[in-house]
Order: sequence, then structure tokens, then C-alpha cells
Amino acid sequence: MKKNYFFLLLVLALGFMAPAVFAQAQSDYVSVSNGTGPTVVIQDVLANDTYQGMQATLSNVHFTSVSSTSGYLELDQNTGSVIFSNGPAPTGSYQLQYSYDGIGLFNDLYTGLVTVNIGCAEVNAPNVTVSNPNCGTTTLNISGLPPGGWWIYDNGTIVTTGTLPTTTLTVQPGHHSIQVANFQNCLSPPTEIDAGFLDAFVVGTYVDTNSDGIPNVGDHINYTATLTNLSSVCTLSNITSSGNSPMIGGPLATLAAGASNNSTFTYSHAITQSNVNAGSVTNYFGFTASTGSTTTTTFKIVSNYLNIADGIKLVAFVDTNGNGIKDGAEQDFAQGSFSYVVNDGGTNYQVSASPLHSVYIYETNPINSYDITFNVYSEFASWYSVANPTINNITVPNGSGVVAYYFPMTFIPYTDLAVDIYNNNPPPRPGFTYQNTIKYTNRGSLAIANGTVTFTKPAAVSISSISVTGTTANANGFTYDFTNLLPGHSRYINITLQVPTIPTVALGDVLTATAAVTIPAGDVDASNNTDEINQTIVGSYDPNDKTENHGGKVLYSAFTANDYLTYKIQFENTGTFPAEFVRVVDVLDDKLDETTVRMVDASHSYTLTRVGKELTWMFDDIQLPPSVANTNIGHGYLVFKVKPKTGFALGDVIPNIASIYFDFNPPIVTEPCVTEFVNTLATRDFALDNFRYSPNPVKNNLKVSNDNVIDTITVTSVLGQVVFEKSVNALDAVIDLSGLSHGVYLIKASSLSATKTLKIVKE
Repeated sequence: MKKNYFFLLLVLALGFMAPAVFAQAQSDYVSVSNGTGPTVVIQDVLANDTYQGMQATLSNVHFTSVSSTSGYLELDQNTGSVIFSNGPAPTGSYQLQYSYDGIGLFNDLYTGLVTVNIGCAEVNAPNVTVSNPNCGTTTLNISGLPPGGWWIYDNGTIVTTGTLPTTTLTVQPGHHSIQVANFQNCLSPPTEIDAGFLDAFVVGTYVDTNSDGIPNVGDHINYTATLTNLSSVCTLSNITSSGNSPMIGGPLATLAAGASNNSTFTYSHAITQSNVNAGSVTNYFGFTASTGSTTTTTFKIVSNYLNIADGIKLVAFVDTNGNGIKDGAEQDFAQGSFSYVVNDGGTNYQVSASPLHSVYIYETNPINSYDITFNVYSEFASWYSVANPTINNITVPNGSGVVAYYFPMTFIPYTDLAVDIYNNNPPPRPGFTYQNTIKYTNRGSLAIANGTVTFTKPAAVSISSISVTGTTANANGFTYDFTNLLPGHSRYINITLQVPTIPTVALGDVLTATAAVTIPAGDVDASNNTDEINQTIVGSYDPNDKTENHGGKVLYSAFTANDYLTYKIQFENTGTFPAEFVRVVDVLDDKLDETTVRMVDASHSYTLTRVGKELTWMFDDIQLPPSVANTNIGHGYLVFKVKPKTGFALGDVIPNIASIYFDFNPPIVTEPCVTEFVNTLATRDFALDNFRYSPNPVKNNLKVSNDNVIDTITVTSVLGQVVFEKSVNALDAVIDLSGLSHGVYLIKASSLSATKTLKIVKE
């Protein structure tokens, strides 16, 4: 929960390192009373943060992202204040994440977290001490626990509950983040403590291989690890390394109690062009040792920020006064993307960032030449234009610094109010609650004085709570009146819905919810004033998943060339250590038009790069903590929409998966999200309900069976290429996949005009 992140900015000159410059984004915890009116709960979140050794202020940094677990908290980016509004809220803890960076420097470098307890007494951080009764486990002595009952979290997981003011935990050696929640589910700041026997200190040192004083491709970061046995009685044995770049050396046979070793484990990382473009090198190291029958592990993430002072900053903005200069009050323009090629090469990179973010490209080779174009999304091309959309032959001379290139947008005043609705994990399950989020946005250039949001719930469920006050209930849902929605601004409504138990509902039932906004006078696009989501009731779910708003079935007769498919990719850190960054990769199916990809929302700041059909979202320095049950802690998401290509037809099936990378771990590949264009939504296909396949992963032969005759089996790669197809015409079959390369594939079975797509892994 509390994240004190230190980042080392390397100053590289003539092969040596200058003194380090540190920054600290200090998390904030505060308790406030419940209420209805807006209340400033923190005057300035930067007050306890630092930048370059000094206090961070709005004069030396700027905010680059804001995300919140609810509509109750918002950050005023002009003052740094955190505001609680739309109350009263259900009693409990709420969180808001913010990021800031040095003006003109790295994107999203420092991230902080605000936790606000609403309607309950302040919960103090627990007092924790360590004792070592034996060499296999460690005892944590915890005191200062709140009265009335409590739950203790260890590294984000509830481990015990009780009512006494003190307790003990018997834990495995390692780092522990101990946090307590009181009986009102309000959280304390964490107490961080090392209760393990093994500690590691890893240093990365830049080596200027060609001695030119500039971080180039081929230069190195050399890592050295110092391992220390923290125990006073136990000898560690069989010490090995792991991580994204395991160190050379070892295993280390023994390490005596209290001893250190700084010569066994080393590693050398060759800097790549991707490192140069990002301006940093991050590596992840793990070390494991044994104490008798117990294993202890410690993890270290080392980020070296390269002193690449030269690069390109790209800014598109709305030039309201027409002077061609970005003045202080003029907003960045987010309804478009940059594209560029290097040295007139064949690869075209499409790049966009979170709204209000600039795009940065770092460079150390003065010979490289960039041709850069800003592309206004087609749906906005009638209202916005850029006088000089392309700048060619941009080079980055050594010592030029970060040079900003501005793309001023002229516009014709217009009105456009849009609404989106999407799901939040978990999906609907019998007897449980689930959430939908409504986002309504002023996509025009004129303020919208007032309007009404209408939510229509699924008939089978009831509304448990709504994140805003002032709604008017009706038999089918509610309406909500809003005022003064400024251009480019969005607002959110979170709705919690209760699903009845079986047999009132059944697994497989589809729940349909809609959101609509009143059409303001002069609205130029009435097609985005309503949105719908279809969700299937399930019995269990994977927290890392991909879904589409139509719920797998699209009514072909009602879907036009102007309509989108809306996808949501959700990810959750189910590990025991914060994720430094998250990367999400999605290779679009051939039936989808990659040029129509549009972002709807995201939980954290991001950069989106598209090369052909491949989409890559980078959530740099996300510092996603381990997830906590029944909260949004440790969760993230992104929502985007895309149109099918012209010529989509009845019966077309569009499968899609996403690969989610936490730090340098292997990808988590989501189950296929399959969308089919159908004649009617009234009937459900049962022909493949009992389709079975094994083993998975598969080495050679995949066995398939079904209660109805299987017509065909088709296997495609994640790129949509058909790699195997077989006519079965039987209830079961053996599919020989020995000729396929290792990797993830999609298997599609068809029976009685129904289809089902599943994911398999080929070993």
C-alpha cells in the first residue's frame, strides 16, 4: 500500500557516475467524516514528495496521471488537492493514484498513492517486531491493533483476524508488508519489515563501452550483488539467482550467519535501442537460499535512468487564440495519434499516450532521421485540422536536449456528448455483486450546461449502491442530472449490482445494461449518446481477462459500419511483490480494422504503440501492489474500441486474446474473447456446451469429444493464421499437433452451426 520509490538518475560522463539524484513519492493516509458536500481532504499531495532533492511543487513538476477506485475522490491538478465529493459514501477505504514528472524530462517517473478512510476512525500503522525462534520460520510480534475487531494483511493477503490488541504471526523468511483493517474495513498505513535471513543489495553501473560519453546501443549496465545473511544463528546454503536476467555465478554453497558476499553474482546487460528510446534500463533479480528444510527468497528491481538529454517531445494542442503557440491555458489534444518512421524505413509506428500526456522519443544517434505526422481521428476531422501535420527529417544532434515539436490544432466550435459503459471485475456471479462504470464525456469544443444520464439495469438484478448522490430511481434503474461539463472532461458513475442466487438466475444467463445521455442541442454525433453491455453470469472467473461489451453475440441486422466493438482487458497482480511495470500486447484479428482503434479509458497512465495489427500498452512505473481481496488494490484495466473491417458478414467469428506481462515474467495469456455476428439474440447454442479437450498444455495429440457430432476443428495462431484444419464428423477425435511450434493457439470447434473457441498451449 505505502510506496516509497527511489529512482536513481544516472549522470553519465567519461565513464564515471556522478552523485545520485533521488526522488520520493510518499503515500498519504487520511481519515475523514462522511458527508455530502465537497471536502478537501488533503491540501497538496506533493507536500511530502520530493524531486531532485527538493520538495516537489507545481512549479518544478507536473501531474501526468490520475486514477481512482471510485467516483468519490478526485485530484485538482491545478492545486494538488484531493477532494472527497458525491458522498455520503459507504464506510471504508478509497484510493487515488497520482504520478508526476519533471517538466520536460521523463514520463510518469514518480508515483504516489492516497488512501482515504471515509466515515471511520483513523487506523494507525501496526507496531511490528521480529524474533527468530528457529531457522525455519520467523515470528512477527504485532501490537497497537484497533479495538472492536481487525483483519491483518501480509503482503496484500488477509492472514488472520481477531479482537485482542496484540497478536503474533509465524511467517516464512522474507519481506513482509503488514497492514491492518478495522471492523469498518478501513485500512492503516503498512509497516514494512524484513523478517528473512537473506538480503540482497544490487547495484547497476553504467559502462560507456565506446567512451563517447553518451549512452548508446551496445553500452552496458554491469550489475553486482551483495548478499547478506541477516540471521545470527543460521547458515544459508545453496544460494542461487533468478529473475528476468539471472546473474552469472553461483550457486553459493554456504553463507555463514551474519556474513556477506559481494563477489559471486554479477551480470552485464547490453543496452538496446528500446532502452535508449525509453531512457531507462530496468532489470529484476531474485535470490533464493535454504535454511534446513526452509527456503527463503528476496527480490530486487533495479532501474537505471540513462542520462539521455537528447530527444523529441511531441505535443498536439488546441490553439484557441490562433497564435500557433501553446499558451498556458490551452489544452493538449487527445483525439489523434502520432506516427513516425525512422530513416525512411518501412516500419510505421503509431504512438499515443494517456490524455494530457506528451509523447517522448529519446535518441543518442545523431544520424537517425525521423518523419513524424500527427493524425486527427477520422471522426474529428470535420472539426479539427492542423496546418502542418507532418515534420520531416528531424534529427537529434548530440547536446541538443529534448526539443519540443508542436502541432497546433484549429477548430470549428461544435457540441458532442458521448457515453460509455463497461464492466469491472469480478463478472456477475449468482449471489454476488458486480459493478458497471458509466463514463460520460464532453467530446466537443463547447461547454455543455446541463444534461441527464439514464441507466437501465438488467431486469434480474437489483442496484446495491451508486457512487454519486442526487440520482432519481425508477423501476428500471435511475436518472442523474449533471451541470457544466467542460470540453474534454469526463465524469464517472460506478453502479454496484446484486445478482440473485440460483435458481432465480442460471449460469449462462446474459445480463444487459444500457447507459444513455440526453442529446444536447446541436450534437454532431447522436450515435455515441447510448451504449450497452451484455455480461454472462459465470460460476468462476480469471482476474486477468479480456471481454467485449456484446457478450459474444452481435445482432448482425442492428450493427452498422459506424458501430464499434468495445473491449476491456483487466489485469491483477496476484503475486507477492509490486509490479514495476505492466505491458499488455494484443494482436488484432484480421477481421478488425486496426486504423479505427480508439482508447476509451484506462486505470493508470499509459503509452500505446501500434505497429500494424499489434497493439502494445506500456504502463511504466505502475508499481502495481499485490491485490487485496474485495478491493481494487492491485487491479488495473484498459478499455478500447475498434471497428470490424468493411464487409463483415452474418456468421463471422472474431476471436481475440491478450498477453499480459508483469515486469519480466512470462506472459499471462487471456482466454479467447470470441464475438460472433448472429441472426438473433433470443436463442442460445447448446451444441458445444459439453465440448471437452485434453491435455492442455499439449505435446503431440489433443483429444476432443462432445455430446453432439463435431463437424470441424480449426487451429489458428494468435495472429489469426489458420495452421491446422480437420473435418471430424464424429463425437470424438484425436488431433495430431506435433508439427506445430511451441506457443499459444486458438482451437475452434463447430457443431450443428454452433462454434466454440478455446485456448491451448503447445509444449
